[in-house]
Amino acid sequence: MKENSNLILLETGFVILGAMLFALPWMYFTFSVDTQGIASGWAMINTFAFPIPYLILRWIPYIKKKRNENRKGLIITSFITGFISPILVLPTFFVLISLWGLIYSSLWSPDPSLENCWANYDEVIEEDGIYYFVGDRGWNLKCGDLKGKPFTGKREKEYGIQSEIKHILFYQEGKLVRTKIMDGCGEEVLNDGIHEFSCSFFLSKVLTKGNVKDGKPEGLWESYHLSAIPFMDKFSDPSLNYTMFYVDGKPEGLYESYWANGTFSNRGSYKDGKEEGYHENYNSYGPDQGFMTYRTFFKDGKEIFEDHFNYQELEDSKEVNPDKLISIERFYNLNDTYTPCAKETYDEKSILTKREYWKENEGWIDEKLYKRECNLVKDGF
Repeated sequence: MKENSNLILLETGFVILGAMLFALPWMYFTFSVDTQGIASGWAMINTFAFPIPYLILRWIPYIKKKRNENRKGLIITSFITGFISPILVLPTFFVLISLWGLIYSSLWSPDPSLENCWANYDEVIEEDGIYYFVGDRGWNLKCGDLKGKPFTGKREKEYGIQSEIKHILFYQEGKLVRTKIMDGCGEEVLNDGIHEFSCSFFLSKVLTKGNVKDGKPEGLWESYHLSAIPFMDKFSDPSLNYTMFYVDGKPEGLYESYWANGTFSNRGSYKDGKEEGYHENYNSYGPDQGFMTYRTFFKDGKEIFEDHFNYQELEDSKEVNPDKLISIERFYNLNDTYTPCAKETYDEKSILTKREYWKENEGWIDEKLYKRECNLVKDGF
């Protein structure tokens, strides 16, 4: 009995030693470079959930055999499987979730009811006061075959750039029977007044608040990053996630969003609920977060072109030097397909040295007269 207890302690000790040898440096690294709290959150899960894959690994016949041979075999197999276990936490979760999904889906049967059947908003249209389903099927297999039939179920109409407010519309045999107003966390919202909600998304947590008028966001809305790690939000101050102004549920004016470390994430303007002008996107990882990686130009909500910014790569690193811009490449949106159009190249002092244009079957050419669609928007590129 005492011998068995000693072996269990020996196995446990070397499993923990192996697991921590991988998990702790990985957690330290992710906390040092992660700006969103997602990677560092997964690192903490890897650190504390490693026993789950280990309990699976230890019953693999070969590992079980080696573990039972002698103390040396027990120590080696415990240490190696302990080291591997944190790496396998995420794949193990995905496998278990997938198996549960297969089991659950096998129990589904068509049940087109108000609560069970969901449809995308644009898959339901109105004709002569009756709402019909025109998609292939709803979001849920329980809907069965609904195409061309009066719709029974529900769909969402979202308000806000981050879907702060959602209207759940319920239909019975093609008739709208009721509407429920929800926030981004799935909680009910009053038709008018100040509303605040907080929930976690993929190990990141945000607090969002603003005014609601007639069931729609109105005026200034603000959102803040919080720590998704239990109890850690008590020891850290919230940082601004984004701000947006709404008029009758439509975004209006400047939108700015930030990563959890305070650097820019996105920035752009809205007019009458549609994107207008440049919308900029900024890098989030590495020691030099906050530099622009690409920007999209919109006109009346339609994407016109994208500019991609290329920077000099640092030696022996996947990071780049944001102070050393190499080139900007422009891609125009032609029939929902981005096509190369123009390219500017810069020297080490970020001075423009060459301007090229894209010619089909020839690539980049130094021919200033060949502008094609590149001069559709005169913006001083």
